[in-house]
Amino acid sequence: MNASGLGWVYATQQKTAAAEDMYFKALKLFERLAQNNPPQFEPYLAQTAGYLGEMYYQTQQYPESEKMFQRALEIWKRFTEVDPAQFGPELARTAVNFGHCYFVARKMPKAEKMYRLALETRKQLAQDDPARFEPELAETAFHVGAFYDTFEKTTEAEKRYSQALEIYERLAQVDSLRFEPNLAGVMYSLSRLYDNAKKWPEAETMALRALKVWGRLARRDPAQFEPALADHLYNMGLFNQHLQKLPEAEKALLQALEIYERLTPRDPMQFGAGAARVETELGLLYVRLDNRPEAEKMLLHAMDTWERLAQPGPASTHPEMARTIMNLSAFRYDDGRLEEAARLGARALTLRTQALLDWQPNTRDDFNHTYAYTAALRDSLTAHRNYPAAITLQQVRAACTDTLWEIDITLLRKAAEDYGNLSWQYLFNRQYAEAQHAAQKALELDDSQHWVMTNLGHAYLLRGDLKKRRRYIGNTWIKTARKPNPCSSKTWTTSRPAA
Repeated sequence: MNASGLGWVYATQQKTAAAEDMYFKALKLFERLAQNNPPQFEPYLAQTAGYLGEMYYQTQQYPESEKMFQRALEIWKRFTEVDPAQFGPELARTAVNFGHCYFVARKMPKAEKMYRLALETRKQLAQDDPARFEPELAETAFHVGAFYDTFEKTTEAEKRYSQALEIYERLAQVDSLRFEPNLAGVMYSLSRLYDNAKKWPEAETMALRALKVWGRLARRDPAQFEPALADHLYNMGLFNQHLQKLPEAEKALLQALEIYERLTPRDPMQFGAGAARVETELGLLYVRLDNRPEAEKMLLHAMDTWERLAQPGPASTHPEMARTIMNLSAFRYDDGRLEEAARLGARALTLRTQALLDWQPNTRDDFNHTYAYTAALRDSLTAHRNYPAAITLQQVRAACTDTLWEIDITLLRKAAEDYGNLSWQYLFNRQYAEAQHAAQKALELDDSQHWVMTNLGHAYLLRGDLKKRRRYIGNTWIKTARKPNPCSSKTWTTSRPAA
């Protein structure tokens, strides 16, 4: 085995340093040999550079990966011009990998160029040898369609998805077990594309076609294809809700739930999460159908499932568990059970804070939504004069933003405002020492929050320190030009309950 092959073995074993060392030894060897015999050894040089580029890509070393892919690509281009049948497959493979590298590096024009190069290369290869290269052409067309779909280029995405669909339909007639899963995947992507483009009839047609394929595959091989069938039934449930076809949505979600629950003993983490996801959607559906007992049952069961999964489970369960808890909180809020709603809302906010700390993607909007929701909950509790519950909720809000501003400086102001709001709540509940400390914390974080000085002045007044009270109240009037406290349109003195 040569150094390049040994490097590949080390890379598959995730021995990155050893693999890199072997690859560089191979590169130096093939560079020296290629000087005297380019036709024989340059392909080995390109192959090694490609392997090293793939390893760098897997380890997220994207600049180094780009250099290696560029080196391999230049060689494969030259050799493909001489012998397309032999070297075209390597050119297409390198172009696809190079496209993926550019994509994650957010270099979209370059990624598009690479994907198109791979597509054109495989299209030419498939014309000369359909049996060998059409599967690769369909796969590439699908990836290019997904690329355009990501950027809402509907026309280009539809064209490439349709190209993949036409090929997979033909291939599935010859080998259904191999190609029907790909066929169903393309159908689902097309249904989602049509849904986003508001082409409802086309979207429904494609979704139903995909469902038939997954159903047929699941009957043939339940162990392999029932999970995919359950996933598609779940998506059908969401799609039918979007189309206001609520009975059809309920039927699809219940079918998905039955499969997930049956599969859960096989893989509690994967299929238990699937069941909890479906139960959450069923809970929301039953709210829309005004079946509140069944909605509560589903949401509670989903939360219990997430609780079990969260013990040994990965952090990736946090956003979905937070979504279930948020919806259960909203359910309690609608029932007028504000304290329980607040407790659940605080938990959801804590989970979404953790998701941000774990750098999980696409969680900032969820955090913002939950943060705004808990502010409304706090204000409702205050309006009902349930100051202890309002304080507990505001403590969580302040703790979350105080933690997050260290990784996102834009949240520093919100952290200061949260401690200012907390001091306001403490004043309502006659906890004057706590109000003083919370206000001081707010001003430590952001001393431009001049309105907090009013809270601090009130806290000193009610603790009997008139000298400090006059200093802070005076500063507030000077610096804010008599602007009201943003926490409330009324003063704490007029809102507090009678002694």
